[in-house]
Amino acid sequence: MGFAPLWIRWMHGCLSSVSYSFNVNGVKRGYVSPSREIRQGDPLSPCLFLFCAEELSNLLNNGIRNKQITGVKIAKQGPSVSHLFFADDSLIFCKANGDEAGHIKEILECYEKASGQQVNINKSAIFFSKNTGSRKKEEMLQKLGGIQQVSQEKYLGLPLVVGRSKNSVFRFIKENMMARIQNWKGKLLSNAGKDVLLKSVALAVPSYAMSVFKLSKSLCKELSGIMARFW
Repeated sequence: MGFAPLWIRWMHGCLSSVSYSFNVNGVKRGYVSPSREIRQGDPLSPCLFLFCAEELSNLLNNGIRNKQITGVKIAKQGPSVSHLFFADDSLIFCKANGDEAGHIKEILECYEKASGQQVNINKSAIFFSKNTGSRKKEEMLQKLGGIQQVSQEKYLGLPLVVGRSKNSVFRFIKENMMARIQNWKGKLLSNAGKDVLLKSVALAVPSYAMSVFKLSKSLCKELSGIMARFW
């Protein structure tokens, strides 16, 4: 990435000169030299993490420039997006063909060798568009080395796949609200207490999902009916 050799030696010196001791029954015991460079709680860790993410971004951008990977466009005149990073999660976009999947696999393997990090296959998934055929899906899954197709799972508390029936996908919101209200029914609450619980707790249950998705009118009516019956 163009850092001076002296600066790199400084960083390695800061990382390799650290040792830990353990407090056992009020007495310090032993010293341990860490074998991993990025450590939780170290002030340098966020900077080093960003350097690694920046290098992965550079590898993907090189793939775009060399026309090995094709990004996705939200609009015809919009920019092409090849990847999005959020904390330690990565979203990579490409065309549904074996060649681009193979190039992405090569980029990830190159990044693994350089950084020492490794892609967790069990926590990774691939999402196909509706127009992707079954043969292309099998080819992509094979090229990416065992990554499975995304299913009805949640990411950060929200569903990954939203189909035609929003009511079935967001049924968990209704269930969460009913569970909260069921716990309140056995208690002696005044009208003021009910009002506070409905406004501060019940109304907050769907707000997180509604900040990302537009819920159906029928589901909103069901949620309003649950609160009205409790009131």
